[in-house]
Amino acid sequence: MNSQVLLNSYQTLVINSESYCIYQISQEQYDSIDWNKVPFFSFTRTKNEMSVLTLSGIFNSANKIEAGWKRLCIKGPIPFELSGILTSVLSPLAQMKISVLVISTFNTDYIFFKEADMDKTIKTLKQANFKLILQ
Repeated sequence: MNSQVLLNSYQTLVINSESYCIYQISQEQYDSIDWNKVPFFSFTRTKNEMSVLTLSGIFNSANKIEAGWKRLCIKGPIPFELSGILTSVLSPLAQMKISVLVISTFNTDYIFFKEADMDKTIKTLKQANFKLILQ
């Protein structure tokens, strides 16, 4: 199977209806949450900070909060050896000046975009021949 046929098989994107925030937090704030009850989060720790991208409302306060994100998912799983899938989604968004955050997992990629860009994002992805499923 050639690479274009493989790329075309990943044309379905799932847009989640919930709102997400990026929180810069302390260790104490991280420890205060029962993460087993949180349906989606991505945690990053560096030498300088701890950040969590998760549902809005998880933290009542944080060092910094960037709110108003929507999540879309490339329907996978996506084989590691296949390249170009993420670029096929990001390129049309970049052309329309839609800012994104990307998180990759073992099975797929998640693309976050601002809620204010929802209509523009949907229109752009449909014009790029993606099938969108709203959940």
